[in-house]
Amino acid sequence: MNNSTRPDTHFCLVSQEAAANLLPLLDSSFKPTNVVLLASEKMKSKAENLKKALEKHRIVANVKIEPFSDGLSIAEMSKRLYDIMGNYKEKNIALNATGGTKLMSILANNVFTGFDKPVFYLDSSNGEVIFLNHPDTKEPFVHKLKTKVELPLYFESYGLTYIDDEKKKASSYKFIDLLIKEYRKYQDTVRTLNYYASKAQGFKASLQSQDKKGVFADLLNTLVEDGLIRFDGHVIDFKNHKNCEYLKGMWFEERCYTAVKELQDTQKNEKIQDLRLNVEIGSISYDETQKKHMNAGKNNELDVVFLAHNFVHLIECKTADAKSENSQDFLYKLEALRNCGGSFTRNCLISYYPVNENVKKRAKDMRIKVIDGEHIMNMRNEIKNWIDSKTR
Repeated sequence: MNNSTRPDTHFCLVSQEAAANLLPLLDSSFKPTNVVLLASEKMKSKAENLKKALEKHRIVANVKIEPFSDGLSIAEMSKRLYDIMGNYKEKNIALNATGGTKLMSILANNVFTGFDKPVFYLDSSNGEVIFLNHPDTKEPFVHKLKTKVELPLYFESYGLTYIDDEKKKASSYKFIDLLIKEYRKYQDTVRTLNYYASKAQGFKASLQSQDKKGVFADLLNTLVEDGLIRFDGHVIDFKNHKNCEYLKGMWFEERCYTAVKELQDTQKNEKIQDLRLNVEIGSISYDETQKKHMNAGKNNELDVVFLAHNFVHLIECKTADAKSENSQDFLYKLEALRNCGGSFTRNCLISYYPVNENVKKRAKDMRIKVIDGEHIMNMRNEIKNWIDSKTR
């Protein structure tokens, strides 16, 4: 889109879905100078969150919130919109009709079309804005968005804040390849390793006789080579708290992260954006000085998170036994995290151990992808298929 036809002011109907108004602002060839957020009283806080995020990250020069409610009569709503538009007579304005209620969207569309002003709608699945009306053409046309999104901006537009946005790098240890590539041989050892790491006293745990030889002993020797433990044939010395926690399951989070990173590097394009490992998001009212007390329940850890096809992708990684009904807790956590990005969020559970069929059925109903058991040997392709699928 050339500069002469590009709108310099977007009128945006505010709803629960901040991304509907955010994404068109992130294409340098399409973004405007000004944004007018049309918000009902119910959506006022959503508009304020989006305004703060846009201003903080300097996405556009000017952002203004204008009250616009579907609680009025149609005549009153139309007059209200005329009045707001009157403040922008000298601007090249356009309506983003993606958000708002159906009534707000239809009415605003009619008003803008009546004045022969551009009206567009975001097709998030295909990363396009579709112009339903444009004075330069009688036919609808499509503009392919070229957006580059970073997660802090994305989450802040929803009223969430990053607690730790450091981009971490995954480690490379020999034992991880053994546990994934030779899954059938080593699968039982993960449960055993979790057990000893959890019961360690002073970072040390005495082995039971059956664990001093065989496949588990082979794993321990590899962990010694990796420098993560000391092992004298009888006692495991995890050395420190960090190693205990790492071997209880953080290693698996890193492996899932690495699988996505490999996809990102192989594709050599921007399909996968802003890949992150082990970050926390919290309420916009999060108080860093009161982390342990007033923030209880306000922050969530995201194991692996990234953006692809304009959707936030969340991966929950588990090495615990997932055959029990309690594994449904994993699904409920993922479902709760949908609030992070509304309907623009896609969720996946990757479990080292097989998930029972009832939980899988429940996951399917909740539109949560499950990669479990032996399927983790093909983790990268499984994740790729999930990213490329149209199912949310």
